[in-house]
Amino acid sequence: MKYLFYVFILVIISVSVSYSQVAVIANKSVPVSKISSGALLQIYLMKNTKWSDGTKIVVYYNKEQSICDKVCEYIGMDIINLRKRWMQMQLSGEGKAPVAIDGDNEMIKKVKSTEGAIGYVNISSVKGKDLNVIATIE
Repeated sequence: MKYLFYVFILVIISVSVSYSQVAVIANKSVPVSKISSGALLQIYLMKNTKWSDGTKIVVYYNKEQSICDKVCEYIGMDIINLRKRWMQMQLSGEGKAPVAIDGDNEMIKKVKSTEGAIGYVNISSVKGKDLNVIATIE
């Protein structure tokens, strides 16, 4: 009986983790309150490099697979193709790839301390933080 209880708890935990929401966050200096999936795609393709006020967009991506997968699904491009694009840009001298960040806490620190920064984290990590949430991905 104990075994079944533990299996049930593990199933509940895994289901709740797989359905967690992602928050696209930006530095408070960013002049955007909402962002569409298309606009976010242009940022992660490194095609849009400045905010409307001329501030440079500093792009971070979260290496946590489940969060990264949700953002990629939202923008309609998988991480492999994004990385290919980033590598092509670097090899051609066209630009730099976004900075890879390990986990939510580090992402929050980077975005909060970098003017024009954008990134994404698990929405539960945003509570009580002074961040500009510009999109929520379910």
